[in-house]
Amino acid sequence: MTDRLDADAWEALFAATPASLRPASTFDAVAGLERRLSLLEPIETAAMLAGLQTDPSFGSNSVRLDMAMRLVLTCAQGDVRPTRDKLYRLLNRDLVDCGINQLEDPPEDFFVTIAATRRGPYRLFQGVWEKAAAFTEDVFEAFGHLPPSPWSSEAFDRAYALLALSDLLADRAGLTDRVTAEDESSAKLDLPRKRNLARIAKRCLVSWTDLARLDVSECDLAPFILGSTTGTNIRDAEPGDSELERLPLMAFAEGILVVAPHNLSIAARAHLIEEAVAHGEADRLCFLLLNTQSERISIAGFARMWDLPTQKIGGHPVRQTIWASSVGRPIHLLQIVDGFEGVPPARFGVIEDSQSLENVVSRSIAFVQEQMRKRPDFREGLSIVLVGGWGRAGSLSLPLSDEPDWDVIALEPEDAATICLAGRGGGKPMDLWRLSKQLRLVEAQGFRIEHTNGWLNLFALWRETRRTLIPEHEVGFQPPASFHYPTDLLLEVRGDAARRHNRNAMPLPDGRFEIVSRFDRGDFFDADKPSFVSTTGLGRGEMLGLVVGRRPVWLQIVPDSGSDRAFDTHETWRAAIHWLEVGLPAFDTAYPDLDQDPVLITLAIEWPPDRLKRPVDNVAIDAAISITLDRDVRTARLDLGPAWQHGLHRADNHAELSLASALLSIVSALAGGRVDRADLYALMQEVVGSDDIRWRHSFAADRPLMLLKAHGLISTFEEVPESASALVRCGSTFLSRPRSAGPRIEGADDCFVFLMAQHGALTERLLETIAEYDRTALVELALSRLVSALAEDQSWTLSARALRAIHGAEKDFERSLSRRSEINGVIRGASIVVEMAASEAPLSSGRPIGQADVDELLAQALLLFQTAELIPPIRAGFIEPELQISPTGDILYDHAFTRSALVPSVHARHSEARQDADRAYRSHFDRAAEQGPLDRAFEAAVVAEYGIPFDAFTALSGACAELAVAAKTAAPRLRRSELVGAIAALPGYEDIDPAAAIDRLTLPARRGWKTLPSGLGASDFDVSRFDRHFSLIARPIVALDADEDSLLLVSPPLMERSALHNLAGAMQGTLQGKFWTSPAMRVFVGAAAEKMGLDFNQRVAEHIRALGLTSFPSTKVTDALHHKGTDAVKRLGDIDVLALSADGHHAWVIEAKDIRFCRTLGETSSRLSEYRGQTDSRGRRDKLRKHLDRVEYVRAHRIDLAQRYDLEEPPAVHGLVVFESPQPMAFVPSHPSTDARFVMLGDLNGLDWAPRM
Repeated sequence: MTDRLDADAWEALFAATPASLRPASTFDAVAGLERRLSLLEPIETAAMLAGLQTDPSFGSNSVRLDMAMRLVLTCAQGDVRPTRDKLYRLLNRDLVDCGINQLEDPPEDFFVTIAATRRGPYRLFQGVWEKAAAFTEDVFEAFGHLPPSPWSSEAFDRAYALLALSDLLADRAGLTDRVTAEDESSAKLDLPRKRNLARIAKRCLVSWTDLARLDVSECDLAPFILGSTTGTNIRDAEPGDSELERLPLMAFAEGILVVAPHNLSIAARAHLIEEAVAHGEADRLCFLLLNTQSERISIAGFARMWDLPTQKIGGHPVRQTIWASSVGRPIHLLQIVDGFEGVPPARFGVIEDSQSLENVVSRSIAFVQEQMRKRPDFREGLSIVLVGGWGRAGSLSLPLSDEPDWDVIALEPEDAATICLAGRGGGKPMDLWRLSKQLRLVEAQGFRIEHTNGWLNLFALWRETRRTLIPEHEVGFQPPASFHYPTDLLLEVRGDAARRHNRNAMPLPDGRFEIVSRFDRGDFFDADKPSFVSTTGLGRGEMLGLVVGRRPVWLQIVPDSGSDRAFDTHETWRAAIHWLEVGLPAFDTAYPDLDQDPVLITLAIEWPPDRLKRPVDNVAIDAAISITLDRDVRTARLDLGPAWQHGLHRADNHAELSLASALLSIVSALAGGRVDRADLYALMQEVVGSDDIRWRHSFAADRPLMLLKAHGLISTFEEVPESASALVRCGSTFLSRPRSAGPRIEGADDCFVFLMAQHGALTERLLETIAEYDRTALVELALSRLVSALAEDQSWTLSARALRAIHGAEKDFERSLSRRSEINGVIRGASIVVEMAASEAPLSSGRPIGQADVDELLAQALLLFQTAELIPPIRAGFIEPELQISPTGDILYDHAFTRSALVPSVHARHSEARQDADRAYRSHFDRAAEQGPLDRAFEAAVVAEYGIPFDAFTALSGACAELAVAAKTAAPRLRRSELVGAIAALPGYEDIDPAAAIDRLTLPARRGWKTLPSGLGASDFDVSRFDRHFSLIARPIVALDADEDSLLLVSPPLMERSALHNLAGAMQGTLQGKFWTSPAMRVFVGAAAEKMGLDFNQRVAEHIRALGLTSFPSTKVTDALHHKGTDAVKRLGDIDVLALSADGHHAWVIEAKDIRFCRTLGETSSRLSEYRGQTDSRGRRDKLRKHLDRVEYVRAHRIDLAQRYDLEEPPAVHGLVVFESPQPMAFVPSHPSTDARFVMLGDLNGLDWAPRM
């Protein structure tokens, strides 16, 4: 990304570029060229050039090859046979001399790709034409919906004949779908040797016999054959305006020659359009083209356009809607298509702007602007104009508002679809709006991005630069400056989109073809699966899926109308598709002699009246599956009875395996086989090799999160959009530091001063933004996002066993870790926003808020958190005190510390978590599991802390979940008195006053975020610190005002999370000090921490003992050495574990620490600071220094140690630190001493307990 041509280089490049692409201009520019070419034999020469156009090696030279063909067709009429040397001179000298090669670009699209049509898939050569396959698909689909007639049928047959020719040429060239060309743009063409050139020349010669095999007649191709008088037209016309686009064939005695393979698809389009215009169907075809491109936009997920009504404005069919992800920020979506003005003939060159089209667009945008600006809540707006068509080049002058509050973006439907698909959910209208804003911010900084050439190009640049537009590490690149970015970015974007879309056409049993797309685009595992969903079926409101093995196996679902089980129905259909993916390859291998024709299965589900019941046995599950076959039409119906659903409540996968074997038995029967279901069940068991592989997970909804999810009260999880993060980062450092101060900050003090100033500036910006919105609405939306993240985390946890079985532990680790990062981002960002908004957002007069606003607030909150994260490790010296400012104003720093200290710990901890979730899976089905008796002291401490009995406290979140279900909201809004009364009225709380617990769990509202209550400091509200006593984890009920009877927002899942976290922290002694309010709980926690430490010492000692050593837990130095307990000895502290090798030659002084996993950079640097092995200026030793001193003392008195334990000789003394959870000290050496070795408990088996000295 550093290739930036200077202005002189660009001027030289433009000067070398020809002004015209008319062959006549080329003849004028190259003396003698026309005379030389006129001597060549036309058929042979054209065949050679045509053949080269089917070779991907020359795909980036399409402009030269196309011009060469035009020159030959214009004047070649002799009998001189073409040779390799003659072609070489033409392509590498003549066309280079006149600058034609300067028009060649690196490949921007596939050289060959599939056009999916209702008669099947056809491979097309796209050549010089933009989006040729997409336009061909759209025109063919639209034309196919015209009323049936003899003329339309004949036109369709002729157009399809051209597609059949294209497919034949691709087959001869050995080209499949999505073939990319090599990047040899502007370079010399390395032509094949003579023999290979002759072979390639035959590729485009198609005999009449070959055509007959294709069921193509001479009559079908007659409209597309060049006549003897077309040379003059080609000579004087620009590409796109010549007859060659409509007439890509030449006839000769034995058949036809395809002279322009890349023109076959546009000739087919031109023919259909001209026929429709000639028969008075232009308006209808234009309307149908709008419908087709609406489907393309909708299927990609960009915007739901296909169910909008169509208007006719100014003679153009139009679809438009106004959508707002946030109140006051409307997005106006306007879809329109280029009509057929000037047809016939259908030309593909640049035309004059359509004034009527521009008028419609301008008037529509102006009307919407006027109406939206009248609204009192209006802030800003966007119009996205989706300008469709049929491939004709042109431009559209958009009305640009003088006001900064309205933006306009123009896109072609295929580009919109590509951006959305390649963006993986991050290329939707709001994302483009943010990208537009980011571009304006970058330009306002003084940068000029040259030659963006459309939004798809800009989106490609945005991706390539990691969402910064200007490469971030080019810190010396400062404005004012122009950035000329690479021109080879489009292919990657289009490739990603095509792989995610995987559009194709597949046959049904009745011979019809369905247009299909990739089944599971949201698959986190990016598996290349042979499964599809019918996009035309989606347009009809049908769920019609497909898995392709030796034969296409279709699976459709009977709609579950009028039921609340639509989600379950959809998930069961998805599970059946996945089982076909798994089972069909093995089935096809085991039974290779069955026929390969398509089959269609209809799945019908009868749901039980209850959601959960006792699990059923295998016999009942199998009996609940019934099959009805219709072999004549190769279809079947599979009915799932209620008992099958009950089978999902078991810990094994028998219900799903039974379904899979039933599906395969249908395939067998319809394909002519007679395989027993029991044999197929055994085959599936062998294939999966585990009873853990499953796609349906059904648990009792007995926890608040599950209960609210079962009632549809929890929204779908959405990660923080990259577009929001990119926008809030752009220019963020200039909030606290002007660009003139330079892009580098060096030295610990200067870095600290800058980071503190930046932290303050980001805090101010976030608070100012929060202060714009209504408090209640903002807190509710942010809480909703937080709870959805908890639900997503739970979903991944519960499916860990199945995902590890399906994809393998390594792949599961990679994908689940990535998702976990996204989940944590929302949890952290939403928690910060809730805490701040509860005190800073206005109670009244605040504006309404929407999801897009919350996205940007979450992005701001995360940036604030990440900035705060840098301060501790830089202050402690773990990160090099050298910061850089990117050209567009973001902080850059050395990530080595993160990679070495935090990342390994995070990876180790996540791996443990996935293994734990795997092992715990079956426990979710064991309702008989009971907890052992609790420590009475712990129960008493909980009562002292929360003011209600232990059982009442642990059930409190469940009680509030009942209130939420009754209120039909995930977070009811209640006054304190109302909540106390509602809980007191529930069973189990009749004689309990929950007021004290409610107060203890309430996060109080303050007069403002910066207003600190008496006795509290800024650190109590530092949002970068976890486990604060004034945070959502400690106080999950949010007070929305500071009234005595305050208005509370009650989220049962947050209450449950808080209870689980806090009770575990109390029992383990990890939450101490100010986190608790009662002296009794503080005393208990202190004792628990001490007990946990002693228990861990015991566990370490037992583990070591099992390795054959002698070990002594919690040993005093005085006991180990028989020394007196002097003050100096007492200051050494106890030896957590003393271990002696079996031969007595080695003694180990072990520090055992069951300390918490570090979750952030701040915690990591703090932990490392405790284990540096240092003594501070006040004589205080850190934890490692104390350990090292103990080891040295024992080593100095090893004779005493030998006498104490009756050893034959003084042992070699070693030091070791053992811990339970992954710690950064294991990955970042903190001290050179060999006694400062850090090992996890689980790794002790591999330790050399008798090292050589």
